[in-house]
Amino acid sequence: MAKIVFLQSAVNDIESARDWYDEKYPGLGESFLNVVVKAVETIQVSPKAFPIVIFYRFENSKPIQIHSCLHYMQNIHSILEQR
Repeated sequence: MAKIVFLQSAVNDIESARDWYDEKYPGLGESFLNVVVKAVETIQVSPKAFPIVIFYRFENSKPIQIHSCLHYMQNIHSILEQR
């Protein structure tokens, strides 16, 4: 199984999203984190098959780097251009 490395930008995205969900409904942020964990586990098992919702880089024999975690309704192109 491939090693996973979260870049700080991805950690920031995840924390912001967790906080946003918790503001909408207490405890929803924890549910969001559980979904992220499941997505990362899927990436570890099959890194070439995952849809682009979590942006990551996969190179053979190197750790998988998680770059961003964005909601599909966000302006993804604009956010990625800023990074």
